[in-house]
Amino acid sequence: MRVRRLCAALAGKLAVEPPKPKPPKAPKPPKEPKVRGPRAGAVPGNLDKVQRAKLQIEKLPRDENGLARLPFGPVHGVTLEALGVVQPPSKVGYHSAAYVLPVGYRSSRQYMRCDDPIGPRTKWTQEIVEGEDGPMFRLSADEGLDGGPIVAKSATAAWAEVLRRVTAARTALGEEPKKTAISGPEFFGYSLPHIRLLVEELPGVAECVEYQHLMERKPAGQKSEVTEAKGAGRAEETNARAADE
Repeated sequence: MRVRRLCAALAGKLAVEPPKPKPPKAPKPPKEPKVRGPRAGAVPGNLDKVQRAKLQIEKLPRDENGLARLPFGPVHGVTLEALGVVQPPSKVGYHSAAYVLPVGYRSSRQYMRCDDPIGPRTKWTQEIVEGEDGPMFRLSADEGLDGGPIVAKSATAAWAEVLRRVTAARTALGEEPKKTAISGPEFFGYSLPHIRLLVEELPGVAECVEYQHLMERKPAGQKSEVTEAKGAGRAEETNARAADE
């Protein structure tokens, strides 16, 4: 009898009341989609980055002729050192709907050495010079370029030669190069909005009737002459593919 009472007492103390079930949570109301307004100072269509570039270059210090004091940059890796001289419309190849290519244009950027692509980078100087039947594009490097400057009939062709030499150097080191593409106009810088707007300030650009100024481009969705010219330029000046990092 005592054993039964003891067991009953112990059972009562050890018994644990089961937890009460929690009431179900009320479903959250669906979130309303966020409506993003235009950025402050944004310009409709593709003119946004051009307008920003225009505002930036307007703040640059100017010389007695009203031209921007150089060097300027770097912008997208490019430092503009000299704008050069716009050639007359009678000279073929120096201006199109997309670009004006002044003789004496000079920019620079940092890039791999041809003899040691895995080492420190070096300064590359990019120039537009006068050729026998049109502009020529010249590359020179502070270090690591044997045999003198690289000169080609297009900016992309000049950089293609650099990439070919870099590929050879990487292969000699036992590396498997990765394929990449370089746009010569972008590397030289004359396709960038900041630099195009500065080139447009040069004397003689007004006589290049074929050229279409950046601020005259049509909004997105409407094909303009400059868009068609860029497409034609890409077809003529195919991006070089070779090994890079």
